[in-house]
Amino acid sequence: MRKKVIVGILVLLGLYALFFIGVKLYYGESYASLVSQLEGEVYYLKRVDGNLALFKSQANMENEELLYSHAGKGDTGSGYNDNIADFHLDEETGVITLIAMNEGE
Repeated sequence: MRKKVIVGILVLLGLYALFFIGVKLYYGESYASLVSQLEGEVYYLKRVDGNLALFKSQANMENEELLYSHAGKGDTGSGYNDNIADFHLDEETGVITLIAMNEGE
């Protein structure tokens, strides 16, 4: 009797795992095709060598380009904070405004 319960639990766990693997494969393919059809540009912060830097890429995440890294410019007096805290892109002018440490300020 005990062996039947253990076998039953193992069968249910196996079916559970197969179900989620199937769902992941099915939706993974559909998301990949959706992303490949996107157009436009994406601006985002990404951590490089421990510091946040500003990047730009096409909406399908191809042709990534580093726009600005604050590395070495964030002297706080008691150490360095080379992260970009935030940014704003003015769509009309194309000007990007950054918020980052500048000699401790």
